[in-house]
Amino acid sequence: MPNPTMPVFISVKTLEALGKFTGNWWSDTYAMEPFILEAIDNYINAPAAQQQ
Repeated sequence: MPNPTMPVFISVKTLEALGKFTGNWWSDTYAMEPFILEAIDNYINAPAAQQQ
């Protein structure tokens, strides 16, 4: 099954913050892609919060 890609809007503020965090130029989307994908994956697969 093909894996199509589609453009996704990410705000400049978020890209700048991620660029500072990773040390990559914020507008270099090819360099930023793995970090963005990892952040999304970590968010989706985060462990459930413990109930108090």
